[in-house]
This record gives sequence, C-alpha cells and structure tokens, in this order.
Amino acid sequence: RGAGFLSDVQQGGRVARRRYRQGWALLALLVILAIVGCSGPVNEQASGSIEALGTQAAGQVQAATPASGAAGVSAAFATPTPAPVDPPPAATLVAVGDQAPALNLQDLQGTPRGFADYTGQLVLLNFWASWCGHCRGEVPFLQEAYARYHDSGLEVVAVSVGEPPDTVSAFVAEHDMAFPVLLDTEGQAIIAYQLQTVPTTYVLDRSGQVLEIVRGAFTAESLQALVEAHLGEAAR
Repeated sequence: RGAGFLSDVQQGGRVARRRYRQGWALLALLVILAIVGCSGPVNEQASGSIEALGTQAAGQVQAATPASGAAGVSAAFATPTPAPVDPPPAATLVAVGDQAPALNLQDLQGTPRGFADYTGQLVLLNFWASWCGHCRGEVPFLQEAYARYHDSGLEVVAVSVGEPPDTVSAFVAEHDMAFPVLLDTEGQAIIAYQLQTVPTTYVLDRSGQVLEIVRGAFTAESLQALVEAHLGEAAR
C-alpha cells in the first residue's frame, strides 16, 4: 500500500510540473502577442514580429525528476525549481504552399475538432482574440461571407487564441457568430503557426494546403474578392 501511495504522489508531481511548464509557456506567448498587438486592414503591418516564437515559447524551465524513497515524497510536493535548458530550434513559419499544421481543439460545446471535420471545403482559418479591436471589426464581414458562400463550399473556422471559454462564449453570443469557433487555451496554434499578429487568416484548399495568408483585418470588399477568387464559379 505504501508503494502504491508513493507512486500516486510521484505521478501527481509529474502532472503538476507539466502544467507548471505549460502555464509559463502560454503566459510568455500571450505577453509577446499582446505586445505585438492586433493588425488593421490587410495592407497595414503589425508593430512587431515573433520570428522566433518557438524558441521563446519553450518556457525555459525543466523540473528535476523525483527521487526514490522518502526523498521522492518530499520532491513530489516541492515547488519545481526552474533551471535553464537549451532552447529548441525555432519553428518554421507556415508559408503558402505548405500543408496546414494539424490542430486538435475543442469547440464551445467541448467537442474535439480537427481539420478532418472540414475536408473538402475552402476554409478560412481565422485566428483572433476578443480584446483585438480589428478582430471584432471584421466579424460582421466573416458572418456575411459565411452566410453567403457556405452552401457553395466555404467554411469559416475561427480560433480564439489564449482566452477562457466563458469569455469566448459571451463574445460569440453577443455577436451572434454562426460559424465554428474553436478554443486554443494552451497556445497550441500560436506555436504551430508561429502567429505574428491577430487577426491572421489562412486560406486552405479542400485538402488543407495553404493558398493564401492574410495578416490583418478584412474589409467587406477584400473578403468578398478573396472568397470569390478561390471558390471560382461556385461563388457566383
């Protein structure tokens, strides 16, 4: 029984340390993204870049492995001690022509979603945050495009970056957003896509290949032109 208890304690320590590292990594990412800010219409540039976000997102912490015996019990309950580690190589920015990195995120109902759910559609993968004024400003245009072109093969997938579900749910309800909204509460998308600013929209073809990248907010006209260019005759 004593050995089983010790095993449970050590397992709990490992889980706590993993969450500790994830929390610091997400905090670092969100601070960087907040400094960069959100970007306006598509011909405007963000005030900065995050070219080495993968390196900065490492968290720079590594907890010691619990020791065995009585010392292991103490170590499991101890506060993890941060220690410098060699940073991983910076992730490569996603470019036009690349296959979009896979995401496995939950929607507002807690259902896991991935790109397989949208195969065969032209996808606007839109990364946004409710605190970003330009993100809020383009929501009506995304709504209009979704309503107008969804039956012609358009899917809008909005990924909320780093915000709690209740905040996102309230925003979605307030703006009556009908298209799918996914939650990236742990910064998975920020790392995978090396996001430089919000809003950023990746236009994906029916097989998930990146056709176009739009950094900054859409206008009604620019969004309509983009969708019709990629949908072709189906949009007319």
